[in-house]
Amino acid sequence: PGITKLHKIYLLPSRQGKGYGKALIHKVKSVAKNAEQTALRLGVNYQNKAIGMYEHLGFVKYERRDLDIGTGYFMEDWLMEMPLNPPGAAGNE
Repeated sequence: PGITKLHKIYLLPSRQGKGYGKALIHKVKSVAKNAEQTALRLGVNYQNKAIGMYEHLGFVKYERRDLDIGTGYFMEDWLMEMPLNPPGAAGNE
């Protein structure tokens, strides 16, 4: 409760780096704030180049999780969170 989890956001390689990911995150952020959510969370593979974009947008790594999904495969993710009303933000008085 209070936290919006982003499960999957994928862009075709030809669409990456053009601002579409940023626009999607901003839209989800707006919807979550209107629903009085306190944070956005996501998991992203630790080698995914999108980590830099997520950090630029305000997400912070809070945990590394390696999950055995069977047959010798692992999901190796950073769990990241973006507070929607960070301390000192307008409207937090």
